[in-house]
Amino acid sequence: MPDPDGDRLVRAVAGAADRHGAAVVAVTRQGTTSVHCTGLADPARGLPADQRTRFEIGSLTKTFTVLLFAVLVAEGRVDLHEPLVRHLPADTLPADPDAQRITAYHLATHTSGLPHHPPRLRPWNLPVLTTNPYSRYQREHLFAHLSRARLSHPPGTATAYSNLAVGLLGHLIEDAAGDTYGNLLREKVLTPLDLTDTTGDPALPQALGHWHGRPRPPNRVPAIPAAGGLRSSAHDLTRYLHHLIEPGADLPRPLRSALHIVLHPPADPGTPLIWHTRTVHGRALYSHPGGTRGHSAFIGFCPRAAVTVVALTSNGHTRKSTFIRDSRRLLRHHAST
Repeated sequence: MPDPDGDRLVRAVAGAADRHGAAVVAVTRQGTTSVHCTGLADPARGLPADQRTRFEIGSLTKTFTVLLFAVLVAEGRVDLHEPLVRHLPADTLPADPDAQRITAYHLATHTSGLPHHPPRLRPWNLPVLTTNPYSRYQREHLFAHLSRARLSHPPGTATAYSNLAVGLLGHLIEDAAGDTYGNLLREKVLTPLDLTDTTGDPALPQALGHWHGRPRPPNRVPAIPAAGGLRSSAHDLTRYLHHLIEPGADLPRPLRSALHIVLHPPADPGTPLIWHTRTVHGRALYSHPGGTRGHSAFIGFCPRAAVTVVALTSNGHTRKSTFIRDSRRLLRHHAST
């Protein structure tokens, strides 16, 4: 049936593409997915954006990271409360005595007390701040300076968003499983879910990013890829959200368990790992925004209403941008109707 308010919100979200970028908005409700595409993914070649176009998803990567972690928990490879200190190079843990108490659960819930950014990032990102802020900061820089990081609060006592924390969760995963983050994610999450567009490879085709109307290079996060290094498509992200609502019966058992663990962890079933949650009209909504210098992204879903929203644009966030706000409104609208 007609939904003029929903259509208006879709147009508002897609409007973030402006005249320089592209946008794809995919909404699932009542068992049907509608996709709205606008703009060019590759202006030089005149290629329009579609539901298989890759966009950088920034911090949406964190939701994949905690899912991978939950798979390892379900496999019995790590504990939900695995101590971070067991999986870091010697003498790299922050000097604060409370850092000894940081666990994987703290990292996965932004309650570790670790700062938002890795230590000593500024000397490396200042020359590329407006183009590719994390691209020159390497793994060796992270571990050379990690001991200088200061905790804002004792672990588990408060919440503070942290790219560093989830980046370190990625390193914990690598150490516990004996393989790279990218290989593990592909083997245990992306391939079983058939997410063929989702990758951490910046060399693969993707929409050209923009910031203030200027093209931006592909995002690179070599030190902490688990915090923001992926790119994906509306097709893949919609499929991903559908599995979070109703895990496929043919999925490997650890992955099926993990899809439940991330939303209802045994330690606190009412507090999901990483996902932002709120209740609207008695219905739980889960969402997460993301962004790089040249792209913005949003995903959200309501299990009870069987609604999913994916919004992607090749325009980076600016102070004037309403993309995330409008995307949240779109999710609330469909979850409430």
